[in-house]
Amino acid sequence: MHPDDAAALGLTSQQQVRVSSHAGSVVTSLELTADMMRGVVSLARGPLVDVSALADDQRVDPLAGTAVFASLAVTVSAAG
Repeated sequence: MHPDDAAALGLTSQQQVRVSSHAGSVVTSLELTADMMRGVVSLARGPLVDVSALADDQRVDPLAGTAVFASLAVTVSAAG
């Protein structure tokens, strides 16, 4: 997340945050970088965070027939 976005939300580097979509949420550690465009967050896929929890199973790629994982609308807040 961009540091300015984190500051506006009262969040700090390495803080545990909840990333939520209308389909679900995940908790992860926040990393800040000015290389990230403001208003955008990036969540790496991997064994520690199940990004599929954020995907809407009703929103599918029309060609592949698989769930859409890119360009999901999310909110970020302090976990706990």
